[in-house]
Amino acid sequence: MTTTPAHVVIPATPATTRVSLRLGAVIVCHAIVDLFSFLFVPLITVIEGHLRMTHEQGAMVIALGSICSGLIQPTTAWICDRFNTRLPGVLGLLCAGFAALLVGHVQTFEQLLLLQVIAASGVGAFHPVAAAATGRLGGSRRSLALSGFYMAGMLGGMSGNVMFPVWVQSVGQGDSGVGLRSLAWAMIAAVVFTVVLQMAIGRLDHRNQRAHGETPHPRIPHRWRSVWLLYAGNAIRFTVNASMMLLVARWTEMEAMTRANVLGLSDALRGQASIRNGPLQASMQLGAGAAAMLAGAFIAHRHERLSLLICPVLGAISIAAFPFTLGLGSENAALIAAGIVCVIVGVGTGALVPMTIGMAQRLLPDHTSLASGLMLGGAWTLAAVGPPLTQAAVTRFGFLDACLIVAALTAASSGLALWLRVPDDAPPGAGAQPADPTPGTPLLSPRAE
Repeated sequence: MTTTPAHVVIPATPATTRVSLRLGAVIVCHAIVDLFSFLFVPLITVIEGHLRMTHEQGAMVIALGSICSGLIQPTTAWICDRFNTRLPGVLGLLCAGFAALLVGHVQTFEQLLLLQVIAASGVGAFHPVAAAATGRLGGSRRSLALSGFYMAGMLGGMSGNVMFPVWVQSVGQGDSGVGLRSLAWAMIAAVVFTVVLQMAIGRLDHRNQRAHGETPHPRIPHRWRSVWLLYAGNAIRFTVNASMMLLVARWTEMEAMTRANVLGLSDALRGQASIRNGPLQASMQLGAGAAAMLAGAFIAHRHERLSLLICPVLGAISIAAFPFTLGLGSENAALIAAGIVCVIVGVGTGALVPMTIGMAQRLLPDHTSLASGLMLGGAWTLAAVGPPLTQAAVTRFGFLDACLIVAALTAASSGLALWLRVPDDAPPGAGAQPADPTPGTPLLSPRAE
């Protein structure tokens, strides 16, 4: 007689349920803040026409977003680690939503730049705080939790890329000013989710020793060397990502003019280009987010370096192929081909970002906000050079050569992984459960040294 072994069922305790709800709230708020952050990019052609801007000014708006979002992150991360607070991340969500959604009420290029500064700074303040909180709440499942956090951001960005152009065109009915001004109604959502985020992480402590076992001294040279290698790799890939945002926008403009057999952009063609731009930008995020989830679930620590070697090469090949989708067959065929390329570009440039955050947090276990800030904003700051230089390359050398230059830069980033040395996460038995959210303080409270 045989018996079937009983499955061991581990009941959910109130503490683990509470942690799961908090983690879910942070992940959802990441989707919201990235939805707001991807308002300017898909609408850049419409905004250029509405404010009578040049292509170079449009590229400057995109680049300024990278600068402001990136510069604030290490500073915000240091404040949060030093004073044991998550408040800058909460306020960042509110600023990101309010500033981005006021885009229809500006009347000059300079006012638009000011809005971009505020919105991008808010986005930047949110990310290292929320990423550190996600790693803290994820406990021994840090990589998977960060992948879910990253995927949520991608889904939010995809939604923004697709939704905002459709919203502006549908509400405006040919008047882009009316459509852009109507975006301000979404500020209600920004307030609601700011409250949700504060409830989820406002009192979450920064002390991570319980989740990591031992905490090696973060100034050990080989650890910082690996952190800077991860930083450099992310900086290159983020620069490529920002450059591709610009290249995709210009692709949609050229595609619209090619199909209409004209040499200039009318307001109607700008609207058509923005409708195509959104799904293609979303395709890059889809590739990055979906691949990030798979990487977080299946790539073991010993295979992380190999992944960082292979993915950028894959992205470089797809970027080099991008110009050949222009004018391909029918309009739908060209859009589908470009979409497939953009998905692969996303895999090559963005899929391993949460992995690098987890690696950096393992290298600096008692400075997880700083590690997250370096991998996200610190690296994203340098991406600001991408759109202006790429626009200059398009103007001087043409679209094909500009894509080849960006592709070569992507391939070059893979070589940095050869020198990486990153430890495993907590030793067996340490951090087996998600981190207990020991109460901290929602305001500034200097931690004991």
